[in-house]
Amino acid sequence: MSFLNTNVEISFVMVVKNEEDFISLLIDSIINTTPSFIHWELLVIDDHSHDSTKEIVSNYVLKDKCYIY
Repeated sequence: MSFLNTNVEISFVMVVKNEEDFISLLIDSIINTTPSFIHWELLVIDDHSHDSTKEIVSNYVLKDKCYIY
């Protein structure tokens, strides 16, 4: 009997502003620590960043649809 539920869904919500120095580290950390059997999404809410935060997150979105910006 397995206690792991393969239908688990998790939504990570990240509110950011001018986080170009750290956004990749945070996203990569979520990717690398979330077990592969968990279905998840990452919602990034940007509060009018003036740096390259949008471009960095957009690159992740192009790679995988589990990222929403």
